[in-house]
Amino acid sequence: MGTIWIREFTGGLDTRKLPETSQGGTLVRAVDGHINRGGEFEQRAAFVPVYTLPKGTVGLAFTKAGPVVFGSIPDPGMPNGVAYQRLQHPDGATDLIAVRSFDLFAGKIFAAGEFADGKLYQFYDGKRVTHYGSNSAIVPGAPVRTFGRKLYYVTGPNLIYSNLADPTNFDPDSGTTRASGTGATGASTSTGVGAGFNDLSEEDYGSEDLVAIGRYQNYLAIFSDRTVQIRYVDPDPALSKQIQALHNTGTISPRSVTEFGDTDLFYLDASGLRSLKARDASNAAVSTDIGSAIDVLLTDFVAGSSPADVRNAIGVIEPRDGRFWLAISDTIFVFSYFPAAKVSAWTIYKPGFKVEDMIVLNRRVYLRSGNQIYVYGGLGAELQYDATEAVAWLPYLDGDRPTETKTLQGVDAAVRGSWRIEIGMDPANLAASDKIGEITETTFMANRIPGSAQATHFSLRFRSHGRYAATKPAVLGSAAITYLAESDKARA
Repeated sequence: MGTIWIREFTGGLDTRKLPETSQGGTLVRAVDGHINRGGEFEQRAAFVPVYTLPKGTVGLAFTKAGPVVFGSIPDPGMPNGVAYQRLQHPDGATDLIAVRSFDLFAGKIFAAGEFADGKLYQFYDGKRVTHYGSNSAIVPGAPVRTFGRKLYYVTGPNLIYSNLADPTNFDPDSGTTRASGTGATGASTSTGVGAGFNDLSEEDYGSEDLVAIGRYQNYLAIFSDRTVQIRYVDPDPALSKQIQALHNTGTISPRSVTEFGDTDLFYLDASGLRSLKARDASNAAVSTDIGSAIDVLLTDFVAGSSPADVRNAIGVIEPRDGRFWLAISDTIFVFSYFPAAKVSAWTIYKPGFKVEDMIVLNRRVYLRSGNQIYVYGGLGAELQYDATEAVAWLPYLDGDRPTETKTLQGVDAAVRGSWRIEIGMDPANLAASDKIGEITETTFMANRIPGSAQATHFSLRFRSHGRYAATKPAVLGSAAITYLAESDKARA
């Protein structure tokens, strides 16, 4: 008699191999759950609707006071807890249709708003920015990024930056020469801290159409769809310079660029999810395949999504456990990384709505879909859980005897909550499975679920059923398959 023991699921979702050649400890399907710090598969928390917005608003941002939405009409009446910022077209009539990007500068929102006529305008604290000067290269753009007491953004091949401590002035000829600490209206006391721009296409090919900005260590990483330039930027523009350029990698999804930890910068590339990180002690950047376990799944998903949804892919770091989330339309790809426990695992959330905007505020993830704002886990002190069905499919396992027919004797599992168990036995037909039973407690000590099926490979499928507790998730800790192989019968 043999036993296949799956002790943990530290590998998470892995689509690199066929289901019948994937290793134990990985999953071939992992939906609405994640891998916890112990390597167990755990049900996700609830996406709790917390604010219903009136018609006529777009976007989702935040200040220290709370979430903020935008519109071009007078305040339509916000629910308690949500602020409204009016962004108006110069003609006072054209509707705001989207906020393409925002960042905080001195605690106030700098936003790039897109209007129904296709024009893009920038706003600081709700007031339209107009100080660009006469240079035709300096026009409003997005995304925007605060860095080193200046406001940076990209448009075409140009990286554009404001005067020091003044995000409303981008005019290179403004003569602003403020010293550090004097503030936006302080007296001019030194030189070399003014506004300006750099044409990055003059420094490296592939930078003719810049898309995104991210922070890489103490530098800025400037993305096109096929090039990344790492730049040192100084308050004195004369001291700014290119540090490194990486080719054949980039992004078309500006909001996917997300700082992960102290040294990584994640982004959605045409080939999957990638990371910029230091190659060695020199801190030179290299693009790594952090998403390799799901690249096939992710690239297929991107290929089946609309171009608008791909451009709007949004990355955040879920603050409680530090998981990276990448939301594309109605799907969130989740990366759990706990190196001390050797957990490096992808899973998927299906929230049940299309994610249009997503922010992190007060250690919670806020998501907007239509006129509804959701909070992952709710606004209470503890995460809230509901009856979301978490699904985990194990690979087709063979007990290191891939050619032998085996007679199933029984299945055991360590769980919290109620789980339905099915078993697949035909790698050529992934959808085919037989129900085994349902368990509500760990079965290793007793109550093994008996079985009598025959196959060379077995794939256990687990589905959580109902809510385990209001503030605790259902958990799948480990599983075991007991079987009798042909060679065992012969020896007997």
